[in-house]
Amino acid sequence: MDLIIFARYWEPGHVKTRLCPPLTPEQAAAISRHCLDILLRKVMTIPYLTAIIAFEPRATRAEFAARYPRAKLLCQQGDDLTAKLLHLLARRDAPCLITGSDCPTVPPAYYQQAAEALDHDAEVILGSTRDGGSYLLGVRPACREWFRDIPWSTPAVSAALRRRAREHRWRLHELPRWYDIDTIEDLAELAGTSEFADILSILQRVC
Repeated sequence: MDLIIFARYWEPGHVKTRLCPPLTPEQAAAISRHCLDILLRKVMTIPYLTAIIAFEPRATRAEFAARYPRAKLLCQQGDDLTAKLLHLLARRDAPCLITGSDCPTVPPAYYQQAAEALDHDAEVILGSTRDGGSYLLGVRPACREWFRDIPWSTPAVSAALRRRAREHRWRLHELPRWYDIDTIEDLAELAGTSEFADILSILQRVC
């Protein structure tokens, strides 16, 4: 099953801006790239997933291709996240999973649970974050309108998606709550984990 990862090129001042301050734009950009590195390494080891990076901006295709040669690349198209999602899904005829590059610590078992649910009776998949957002979504092509008019980047995302599924009577499978990396508190929580044991060295290298 395809896992579509939305990612923006790690240009200082354009990614992970909520980490600044106390981090500098350069440090935040390094963390953004590190998150995507970890996520790609993880999903590449999961045999039932095919990683597709939905990247932006268009001019950075070469940088993504050089750093992640095993991943498929698709350029994001659209003025907002809803438009980008609908454009990607309009040409699909198979279910897929969708995540962001700021969700690198999701356990592999959650991907498996989501893929198996879509393969069976679920029509949409929702993995909610602790702050009301989402870390993993899954959808069958016939349900792509699930994403229309959702207040993305707000604490109301999960509630809106849940309500939309009820309105359309789509079979919703919910995953356990997890978290993404948006704030310095999120980053501090990761400092003791094996995946992020080198955070300090990353920050020091770009000082």
